[in-house]
Amino acid sequence: MSAPSHFADKAPPIPGPGEVLTLEDVAKADFSGVTPLGVLGFPIRHSVSPQMHNAALAVLAKSDPKFASWRYYRIEVPPERLKEALDLLAKKGFVGLNLTIPHKVEVIDFLAKKSSRVEAAGAANTLLRTNAGWEGENTDGSGFHEAVMTLFQFTSCATEPADVVLLGAGGAARAVAETLLLLNCRLWIGNRTKSHLDTLMMFLTAGRSLREATGFDLANPPGDLPKAPLVVNVTSLGLKPDDPSPIDLSIFGPGTRVFDTTYGRHKSALVKQAEELGFPASNGLPMLVHQGVGALHYWTHFPESLLDDVLDAMFAAAYEATGVPDPRKRA
Repeated sequence: MSAPSHFADKAPPIPGPGEVLTLEDVAKADFSGVTPLGVLGFPIRHSVSPQMHNAALAVLAKSDPKFASWRYYRIEVPPERLKEALDLLAKKGFVGLNLTIPHKVEVIDFLAKKSSRVEAAGAANTLLRTNAGWEGENTDGSGFHEAVMTLFQFTSCATEPADVVLLGAGGAARAVAETLLLLNCRLWIGNRTKSHLDTLMMFLTAGRSLREATGFDLANPPGDLPKAPLVVNVTSLGLKPDDPSPIDLSIFGPGTRVFDTTYGRHKSALVKQAEELGFPASNGLPMLVHQGVGALHYWTHFPESLLDDVLDAMFAAAYEATGVPDPRKRA
């Protein structure tokens, strides 16, 4: 479902839950009087980023009225139309963008400038419009680290080497893998498409010895995987209620922890099995919030004094939007 017809003749209001703009909607819309932000993906309807960011922008507006006119939209962009979308959104005055599946790696070719995090990860999830063009940043790695640090007290593997089994080889996998390697973790990376896995392994190999990283076929996991790792799903399996689990967790033992970067109103098959086995587990909402806070700061440079309020607003909006009980409110 695309945007309502009134988008053609007036500035869009705060978008409603589930509301999706097509590029045709954006082309017709008048964004005068609005400072627009957006998230691009295909599919994109599942994203709760608009609820999160618009809630956080309302918090910022209490301290600085200019943010009262900032709006964040959900925009459906097929992969073959990414360059067209970036050009159109720049023309329409969009200040910042987030990128999700399948755009994080492909966007690299269209950036005027890349941050050191983008260079390291080979992927961008956050863009800022500048006079020179779109500038790329990556907040996935820091968002992931903040999430697992809070959930599992997972900080660094330097003193007590930790084993991590990473499932997937896409754009988010690059940022997460790079973060884990910088933390000196031992990393096993599984993917079903060998060419994608090989591409990721080659990228990670550049400039370093990868004795601490091993690739494997996710369709046929080897018997020598670690028995009590942190398992991190960065595949898209879990976005849909009927998606199968990317791996059978029964091959792991006590001490295993599970972080699934997908999220929704449903529990993924991976999280369900983890709970059945008694493994601590979480969906991807904490990572989504932390990377979102990083993106919002990148665009607005909001003061550090507002960080806790922004975090609270984003967490509350994310859990409300998905109908998932907010674990922060548990006694």
